[in-house]
Amino acid sequence: MRAGYRAYRIAYRTERVPGVHGTGTARLYLPDLAGPARPVVAVTHGTAGLADECAPSRHPPNANADGLFLPWVAAGFVTVTPDYAGLGNPGVQGYGHPGDTSSSVIDAGRAAIAVDGTRAQMVVIGHSQGGGAALTTQANARVYGSPDIELVAAISVAGNLSDNATLTAFRFPRVPIGGGGGVTLAVVMLALYADWANLFGEVRGGEIQVKVYERDGKDRATRRLERMVLTPFPIRVETALTNNDMTKVEVIDYRDDGATVYWRVMYSDNDSTETDVGSVDFRRFDDSSTVITFHSAHRLNAAGFHIPNKLVKIALKSTFLGFIEHYRTLVEGR
Repeated sequence: MRAGYRAYRIAYRTERVPGVHGTGTARLYLPDLAGPARPVVAVTHGTAGLADECAPSRHPPNANADGLFLPWVAAGFVTVTPDYAGLGNPGVQGYGHPGDTSSSVIDAGRAAIAVDGTRAQMVVIGHSQGGGAALTTQANARVYGSPDIELVAAISVAGNLSDNATLTAFRFPRVPIGGGGGVTLAVVMLALYADWANLFGEVRGGEIQVKVYERDGKDRATRRLERMVLTPFPIRVETALTNNDMTKVEVIDYRDDGATVYWRVMYSDNDSTETDVGSVDFRRFDDSSTVITFHSAHRLNAAGFHIPNKLVKIALKSTFLGFIEHYRTLVEGR
């Protein structure tokens, strides 16, 4: 069967992460002569970028897209080509985030079925990023798609499948990040930026934010991100030496006799914090004493100039002694 088609740009509701709702956009192709009882086909695109203007549904189909979706439409299948939530619609797409992307694909299928009233089955096919989306959609379909969507086939062409190791390494410093260059490096950078933007938002500055990502069985934070900007932008001469701008990851290990906090600064808007990695250990010495051991390596800048390490050491010593006195005051109720 060969058919012409009608094309629409649609918007639909989806879920970015569990409990966080979002909006997806897509192109929907309805064949003039659709075949009876056929599944809807979701065609997932490869890497297009992160800016809203990069959303494929905002532009006429190109030769690469034609090769994937037109044969299905011409054969009489209702076909939907999702942008992925956050691309061409509010937010930033979850590039490299399997759950976010696969939810967008499954909900695009739901939207297509709701518009056309076709059979509640779906086929997904994609290339590159879209090939990875096809595989993660297959993995997520029984949980997120059930009971109203049945995935009957997933076709991945040169799929790029992320296992979240890179994003985990970015958030938590003990997981190594492997090498790579060229396209691989570009893909990693896109994934890290998308993850960053979805965690903290694209607007930065002016406050301290803490996000806890793992807790232990006693509901104590074990992994978290902290974002702090202690003075406003731009840097002023009178605040240059104290303008600590940083976002850091922290891992906290608890023991029966104490705890250790490990941290690493991953980003600094104004380059004031070039390097900041270290740990602080709290260990019970006796019933009334605690031994605190601090290790750190810093390279800090002010107004574009490197601050000598001797000055950094003096400033940090004063800062941490102040913290310790503050903790003692809290414990002793003074």
